[in-house]
Amino acid sequence: MIKVLIIEPDNDIRENIVEILSLEGFLVSNAGTGNEGLAMAILFLPNVILCNIVTYSLNKNELSGKLRKNPTTANIPLILITSQCEKRGLRKRIEMNSSEYLVKPFDAGEMIKAIKFYSDKIK
Repeated sequence: MIKVLIIEPDNDIRENIVEILSLEGFLVSNAGTGNEGLAMAILFLPNVILCNIVTYSLNKNELSGKLRKNPTTANIPLILITSQCEKRGLRKRIEMNSSEYLVKPFDAGEMIKAIKFYSDKIK
C-alpha cells in the first residue's frame, strides 16, 4: 500500500485531498504546517510527500533540506502544490530537492498519477 503524507495549511483542501487519496486506496496521513509535516514524515515514513509551497519553508530553512539531511526521510519524493501566482521562482526550488510540482487547481487524476509514479521510484 502506498503511504502519502499531505502537508497543506488549508483544512478544506487538505481534507479533500485526504478523502480523494483514501478512496483510491492510499494510506494517508496529514499535517497543517511544515514543522508538523517534518515530524509526521519521520514517524509515518511515507512513500511520497505532497506539500503546499506555503509550508515549504521552515524558519528560513527549507523543509526539503531538513528531509534530505535526515537519513530516514532523505529519499522520499516531494511533490509541491502551488498556485499560478506562486509559480514564479518554482523551478529553482524544484532543482533544490523537490521531485515535481502540481499547479492548483489540479485534476485528481493528475495528482494520483504523480504519486504513483514517484512511489514506484523508491521501491
